Amino acid sequence: MKSKTNISWKISVFALLFAVLVVISIGCASADTIYVLEEGNQTIQQAVNNAPSGDTIIVRNA
Repeated sequence: MKSKTNISWKISVFALLFAVLVVISIGCASADTIYVLEEGNQTIQQAVNNAPSGDTIIVRNA
């Protein structure tokens, strides 16, 4: 009976650690910063259209 409890406990710990790693890896997705240069070939509107939610767009001189 002790071995079944031991195996069950190990499986539970493994499942918990796996779930924590999944949550951490999903939470690590970070926002990008997009620079739009005055003399570049990307317009401000193109940067806005291509930026996913959470990204930062910075417009500045070259």
